[in-house]
Amino acid sequence: MAITGDQLRMARAALKLSIQEVSRRTGIDKSTIVRAEAGGNTYYQTMIKLQALLEAEGVEFIDPVEGQRGAGVALKWGIEPAKRLPGSRTEEGEDGGALQALDHDLADFMSSPVWLKLSEDGRRAISEAAFGE
Repeated sequence: MAITGDQLRMARAALKLSIQEVSRRTGIDKSTIVRAEAGGNTYYQTMIKLQALLEAEGVEFIDPVEGQRGAGVALKWGIEPAKRLPGSRTEEGEDGGALQALDHDLADFMSSPVWLKLSEDGRRAISEAAFGE
């Protein structure tokens, strides 16, 4: 299955991984990850490497079902992402760059059918405002 930029961003958010952390663990430049998440041109092998890391961390990529749902992600059963707080540090002492806690209303909105009707640019703008990346 070919994954989308939106799925990459959703998977990273679900796992509470920063772009810096994904970059460090895969060896892929941060700007390439940003471009991939924005739906830009990315080498196939780069997408495979990103998908492999996220799946190894506990994300499952979900195919779209016409008339029912779009492409998405889910955490595998029994997976609980590491708890990181904004500004927290990793073992190496670098900034964890973790996600900010979502407001419950925003979380409800992002799981609603209205969210799926937004353009990719609209979803990206809301995600960037909420997550800071």
